[in-house]
Amino acid sequence: MDYNETADIWSLACMLFELLTGDFMFEPKSSEVHDKDDDHLAQMFEMLGKFPTEWLQSGKRSSQFFDAKGNMLRVQESEFCPL
Repeated sequence: MDYNETADIWSLACMLFELLTGDFMFEPKSSEVHDKDDDHLAQMFEMLGKFPTEWLQSGKRSSQFFDAKGNMLRVQESEFCPL
């Protein structure tokens, strides 16, 4: 999907989090059931909540990770746990 400077702000925030805490905000890992991209998206969901459907519909690769309702295909629903 198209993005703008807000993606840079997000990247900066992730780096600041890592510098201040000494820990990664996201540390995706692959498993027998899903790959690293699936786990990264699941970790983002846990922190940010479910992704807006319009975002998922506009993504070129969304169908590889999400069904039509916005549910992840290979990762079971995670529990929302905001910052």
